[in-house]
Amino acid sequence: MLDIAVAGHLCLDLIPALGRGTDLVPGALMDVGPLTVSLGGSVANTGRALADLGATVIPSATIGADEMGTLLTAQLDAAGFTTPRLDVSATAATSYSLVVERPGEDRTF
Repeated sequence: MLDIAVAGHLCLDLIPALGRGTDLVPGALMDVGPLTVSLGGSVANTGRALADLGATVIPSATIGADEMGTLLTAQLDAAGFTTPRLDVSATAATSYSLVVERPGEDRTF
């Protein structure tokens, strides 16, 4: 199989663990569990699917020269994307999504 470049939006998904029955009340303090950090966006999602089919995937995207960018790069490496083509911007921030996922409900971004 050929190498496949996947270009577009790449971000980190930040997912706090919420217990069943957690109410999202404005201004209220909530107890949450551990934070899961995972790759998100079309580049990561499509790239993982293609890699699962046996392709060598080269992700291509712009990230920020910030702590989130460093974490995103480490996540790419841990996921096996060893040759990403990343444009690191000194002015743009790395994209991220806060994913609110209560048990038994659709997630909200």
